[in-house]
Amino acid sequence: MKVVNYINHRDYKKQLGALLCDYFKETLKENYRGSLEEAINLIDILLSMNNYIYLVIDEDKVVGFVTMYVFNQYGMSKEYLVVDHMYVVPEYRGTRASLWLYSTVGKVMSDLEIDGVGTTYIDSANRHNNELVSGEVIAEVTKVSLRDIKGKYKKYLKGLKCIN
Repeated sequence: MKVVNYINHRDYKKQLGALLCDYFKETLKENYRGSLEEAINLIDILLSMNNYIYLVIDEDKVVGFVTMYVFNQYGMSKEYLVVDHMYVVPEYRGTRASLWLYSTVGKVMSDLEIDGVGTTYIDSANRHNNELVSGEVIAEVTKVSLRDIKGKYKKYLKGLKCIN
């Protein structure tokens, strides 16, 4: 098993696209609407935005990936390395694949001399991995359902006397 920078190994584009689809299917569940073609297009978009993409390869098969980018709140804060997506195929979880990815994130953070942040879904195995590397929860993301808010926002607006 090894980690490679995607920039130098673009011949893995279709495999990476398939893994992106698997990642989104797993994390988005019934909300997944993508396709392999869209995932392959996403790779080009990520690269055009100066994202880092690293692959874990076992024999000639891509078994995991991580995407990262540098963000500084539009110039208003110090820079952070944002770990956008990290995925290992299920049959390679519990192997060194995740360790390779976390080590790669650590190397990029070290090379850039910046801290890193990332979002993790509540049911993701990465929550445990984040704890292993002494990750600290610094934010919470809340999903609000349109169904649940529909009647409430009108009530709130009416209370503010600004409804049309």
